[in-house]
Amino acid sequence: AGRESHGTFSMMSLTSLCTLLVLLAIISVVDGGATVYTPTINLPKARTLVLLDSMDDKATYSKFFTVLESLTTVTYEDKEVDIQKYGEWLYDNIFVFGWKDKDLKTNLLDFVDAGNNVAIASRAVSGDLDGDEALPEPLREAAIECGVYFSDTNVIDNFNNAGSADTVVAKDFVTSQPVFSAAPKPLQYHGLAMTLEAHNPLLFPFVTAQETAFTAPLDEDDEEPPQAIGKNAVLAAGLQTRIGSRMAFVGSVDLFDGKNADNLAFAQAITRWTFQFRGVLRYSNVAHQNKIPNKNADGVYRIRDEIVYTVKIEEFVDNKWVGFKANDIQLEFTMIDAYVRQPLKYDTTKNDGTYSLTIVAPDVYGIYKFVVDYRRTGYSPLIFYTQTTVRPLKLNEYERFIQAAFPYYSGVAACMAGFVLFSVTFLYVKE
Repeated sequence: AGRESHGTFSMMSLTSLCTLLVLLAIISVVDGGATVYTPTINLPKARTLVLLDSMDDKATYSKFFTVLESLTTVTYEDKEVDIQKYGEWLYDNIFVFGWKDKDLKTNLLDFVDAGNNVAIASRAVSGDLDGDEALPEPLREAAIECGVYFSDTNVIDNFNNAGSADTVVAKDFVTSQPVFSAAPKPLQYHGLAMTLEAHNPLLFPFVTAQETAFTAPLDEDDEEPPQAIGKNAVLAAGLQTRIGSRMAFVGSVDLFDGKNADNLAFAQAITRWTFQFRGVLRYSNVAHQNKIPNKNADGVYRIRDEIVYTVKIEEFVDNKWVGFKANDIQLEFTMIDAYVRQPLKYDTTKNDGTYSLTIVAPDVYGIYKFVVDYRRTGYSPLIFYTQTTVRPLKLNEYERFIQAAFPYYSGVAACMAGFVLFSVTFLYVKE
């Protein structure tokens, strides 16, 4: 008897455990209000390390550094320092500014992979400075891993220049609004060019040279074709990773010296973008409910229910969050495949970045996700989803009279009427 009771108790315990696990799984599936994924980068950075070749550069580029100091807490160094301590990053941004030391050991790509930002500005080639010294090998290798290939010589233009062939006039800027608040004015550029890896969606140029530009040959007897020609000669480029961290590559530190106001304005704009002061998006107030108030308050919908989805999206502009307005943000209602894919509608009455959309739940029941995946050049990626459940109708929820079945209803009624008429005729009508 003892063995039987012990076996019965074990079976009951096992059954209770299985029931508990099933209930927990159902609760986790039915929960429709939790946002499952959010991008890493959603706030501007505060601590910046500027690696200078010499502390004298701080005075040379003082106008630019004054603006940078108004945005972040800046630390200047002319030698390598620790950027990580006890597993924590000591800085949020690193600006490698005209660095000529070939022994740079800081792994910039690990720094970026952790969600931080890096800007690299090269010096121009001159009589006492060749291509390897203008941009040391460690920085070139880091750029190559990102799909950016710096030239070994300066870019020249015999037609569109500012009095000298190696001081080119550049006016072909990226059209991405988040980088520049207004259209930049033409630059006077003296420095290296770059070519970008084709079919890399993470890379884009800030500005390119004109059609008549090309990189100078290494020497007079060099018969090799130029490393970059025309608009393929990129003068400054940006990269945004899939987690939202950013990099900037600039072929000339002369853009930052403040001698030319247009150059300085351009340098400040790309720095603001690189260090997350422009083009950063965030979301909040994600909600969905049945269009009929107080119906399906548990977040579980029936097939063919009308569902209202709302979300608030903001952009970081001028050190404050403002409503972000766009007409190409799509909402997907997916279960493996997308059953609904429609653009969200901006709420002009609130005008604070609120979007909404009313959709009809599909006829297929199951576990669905509301997915917003917004990736545009210059903007931080906005990827988030919310889970919900769509169930079939209960037995007492089906329509009692279906409009499509009216011919059958009328057939049954005609058959019944005919039977009654026949019965009355058979019983009471005499020949």
